[in-house]
Amino acid sequence: MKKLFLTLVVAFATVCGFAQAIDHGQFNDYMFRGGDVVFKGRFENYSQSEMPQYVVANVMDYFSLQNQNQLVKVNADGTFCGIVKLPHSQICFIDASPHTIIPLLSVGDTLEAVFTPDDYVLNSRNNHLADIFTESQNEINTYYADSPYGDLSQPYVYSKDGNRDTIQWAIERNIDIMEQTIKDISRGKVELPDSLSPLACEMVKCNILFKGLSNIVELLEAWRFSSGSSLVYDETAGEYKEVVKNATVKPLDLRKLKKFFKKYEKDLFDNPSILFNSSTFWALFNSLRNTIYAPLYHGATAYAPAGTEQDVADYALWHILPREYRDGFLEKALPLSGDTLYTQRDRIRQGFENIYEMYGVSSSSFLSQMALTLYVFGQHFDGVDGDKYITEKAKAAMPFITDPVVAHHFLELYRKHAIANENTVVPMLNAFANEVADRVLSPYKGNVLFLDFWSYGCGPCRAGMLEQRELVERMKGKPVKFIYIASTEYDDVEHSTQWLKEKGINGEALFVDERDWTAFKGIFNFTGTPALVLIDTNGFVHEASHDVNALEKEIEELLK
Repeated sequence: MKKLFLTLVVAFATVCGFAQAIDHGQFNDYMFRGGDVVFKGRFENYSQSEMPQYVVANVMDYFSLQNQNQLVKVNADGTFCGIVKLPHSQICFIDASPHTIIPLLSVGDTLEAVFTPDDYVLNSRNNHLADIFTESQNEINTYYADSPYGDLSQPYVYSKDGNRDTIQWAIERNIDIMEQTIKDISRGKVELPDSLSPLACEMVKCNILFKGLSNIVELLEAWRFSSGSSLVYDETAGEYKEVVKNATVKPLDLRKLKKFFKKYEKDLFDNPSILFNSSTFWALFNSLRNTIYAPLYHGATAYAPAGTEQDVADYALWHILPREYRDGFLEKALPLSGDTLYTQRDRIRQGFENIYEMYGVSSSSFLSQMALTLYVFGQHFDGVDGDKYITEKAKAAMPFITDPVVAHHFLELYRKHAIANENTVVPMLNAFANEVADRVLSPYKGNVLFLDFWSYGCGPCRAGMLEQRELVERMKGKPVKFIYIASTEYDDVEHSTQWLKEKGINGEALFVDERDWTAFKGIFNFTGTPALVLIDTNGFVHEASHDVNALEKEIEELLK
């Protein structure tokens, strides 16, 4: 353990040579709030044809899992200077072709970068952290690989065959390693040097602890999928129980895990520093939603009989009461919940009670309240009155939000939601306002454009294009263009073109260089493929469905 920490300390202290100029006052409440980062610098020794047109910063709000790509334009002389807006400080993925960098962006900071074709240098208040996370993660994996229990660095090894006893064993061995790790940290066995900021120290500790927690929840998630187990609400007992499809297979024994989580909740579930290490947080929190916090997301619902009023149907599905008292509602709603008015607030309370009962994790912990915030704002509803569901869920959730960091973001998200649902016109993005999109797509102006950003190595991309073939045929003769766009950085043009020909993909095939591909990622806000976009005849951008039948209706609507 000591060797691990010392290796990390050396890595922190040597990257970019910035460790001696740390502002020890940087770890404060503003790190958890939103704000701007100035991102500036230059590209050196690039030819005009190689010079990137944009640098793209991929930012995510981890309280709603809303992702946003932000563009910083590169001038003809290679210089750039722009603002990156953050919901909170975080590790951020920045595409600066041919480089992908992963700096820590801190609100109020200025990040300077100098890029050459072979290397780059970063300078800012906090980016002595910038390049160490891959290295530190390798060190942490090595520690788990060298454990007395065998190589636990990759939980997939123990979960791939879905064997219950193997998964149980791996979870308990991870618990043993984590318990010793937490003790080493709390006893101060390793003294971190003064040259490291408080923020750096917290991030080092977080990176170690959350590796173990990620292992455990990945193993739990794998067990759920492999065993077909699910959470079923027992109305008589008033709790959720794990039920395995195969009656001959025993559920996992969670007693040791529950005891461990209760004992070390402060270190694992009540540590807001996890926000800064967002490269770890995204995958971890998705697994947490499917395991620890499943009772919150997958509560029991009963469906109202057909033909009932909307208020009663909403209550039956979401346990949401009408905004105002309506005569006759109670008489129809009460029988749906055993003659006891069961509300959305009751559902949240019961979800947390069952989480505590199963795993020993309380509703007051930071991650629990983040999970609740995501439950309210991270799910989207179809229908004419989708605003009602979020508003009523927010009202029900507010009494449970006690952490000041979570409360700040909860209210900010509700504020944005309220503004978006006011009777105001939200300006639409016009694709042709951007010079790259205008140059590449101008031959198709005046048509409805369906853009499919794809790659041959992406299975879902190829499957979607095959499903669209009949739609392309049906749309022949109409002012619609199906445009399949790939990057020459990732795809061989000749090989991809041959596949398109063999499979009868009859849309327009475009292959763009990495500079244009980076620009498109920023313009249309995507990170991976497939990414689908619709552009109407006036150039305004609309969302496109991956479902072919829904996509056809969307195109027909734009043709009216």
